[in-house]
Amino acid sequence: MTGSTHRMTLGSLAAIFASLGMPAQAQEYYYYPPPYYAPPPPPYAYPPPYYPPPPVIIQQAPPPRPAGAPPPQFWYWCDDPQGYYPRVPTCNRTWRQVSGADVAPAGQATQKSK
Repeated sequence: MTGSTHRMTLGSLAAIFASLGMPAQAQEYYYYPPPYYAPPPPPYAYPPPYYPPPPVIIQQAPPPRPAGAPPPQFWYWCDDPQGYYPRVPTCNRTWRQVSGADVAPAGQATQKSK
């Protein structure tokens, strides 16, 4: 058999399978099953990153404000037009400084005599 190729025909293959005791149907369609591969493992799920809790900051409440503002130390009186500031926004003469104790209650435009 030098220099020639040996070719097998279907008949010779059938004869080989028959000698092995295989049925005729299996002789024509015999094949090895495909290899079984295990599915890949699922992707690794990393745990979420750890963030430390924010620091607790305790703020003290500001001191309570006084219920009412202290009365003004001085009021300003104008003779032309007559009245106290801020009811009289401008004065044609010089503003006179008047003690808060000398002013009538509720900012009335009357002035006590000195």
